[in-house]
Amino acid sequence: MVSRYDNIRVAAGLSFSLLIISFALNSCTSQYAKKEEVYVKPPGEYKSGSFSVLIYNIAGLPDFISKSHPAKNTELISPLLNRFDIVLLQEDFFYHRQLVQSAVHPYKSEKSADGFFFTGDGLNRLSFFPFYEYKRVHWKESYGIMDHDNDSLAPKGFSYAVHEIIPGVYVDIYNLHMDAGNGKGDSAARLSQMKQLIGELSGRNGGSAEGRTRAVIIGGDWNIKRKRLKDAGILDLLAVKTGYTDAAESLKTGEDRIDRVLFKNGTNLKLTPVSYRVERNLFVDENGFPLSDHFPVSVVFKWEYFPAGLR
Repeated sequence: MVSRYDNIRVAAGLSFSLLIISFALNSCTSQYAKKEEVYVKPPGEYKSGSFSVLIYNIAGLPDFISKSHPAKNTELISPLLNRFDIVLLQEDFFYHRQLVQSAVHPYKSEKSADGFFFTGDGLNRLSFFPFYEYKRVHWKESYGIMDHDNDSLAPKGFSYAVHEIIPGVYVDIYNLHMDAGNGKGDSAARLSQMKQLIGELSGRNGGSAEGRTRAVIIGGDWNIKRKRLKDAGILDLLAVKTGYTDAAESLKTGEDRIDRVLFKNGTNLKLTPVSYRVERNLFVDENGFPLSDHFPVSVVFKWEYFPAGLR
């Protein structure tokens, strides 16, 4: 499934005042951890544990545009998010207040409000772990304003933060939303976006002043499927050339979804996906209908810390 922009022409007719009111009613000031020096002294001995990550495009366009009834369904989604340690959300545009009202995660990103319709990038995260150095980056290239899934109407891109799983154990986590659509222009935009992401990863490298690298997780709505040959090549730029592994492929699930979770080990931290689930039964209404046009994907990671480096 692709993003719900196919009827966005209707949104162009919204009055300026209606947009302001909608944003004011649904925006929310959230909290995330702040810290000047992230890479503090690591654990002094071998440690291990696990945590869960949820990837969910919640189709949060206005209710008269979205086919997923977000005015009602977003409130149903909110308490279900509490089952997961880290939640990476896409298309969190117009119902942010409803989305977080029942979420008990102590750390939440602040909703952005840039873009022509004050939608922001739609990327937000909830976490039971503190996170630092939070930032958002817009794609340099996108495709389609009043056609081709209208990706250019929202300032999509990716967000980044360092999550502290336990004191001294850090994971860099990215949340992204790439261009939708199957046309040449859509594919070219995704290729540009992947190159931009790789540039960001190479520049940051999840590292520290001591030369260590942190483990990295990249999740979101990639709008990429391997069965589309051009898409497979775009994904391989990250998965093959830079050493990232797709959690679904690591566990041999056979799933080829546009909602993906990729990961890479750090100098001292090993990540192993031990569970991958398409949450088809959890995120549904009382009649069994999905709460969004995407089923969320959850991955449980086991982490292992090695003081002397990975063995």
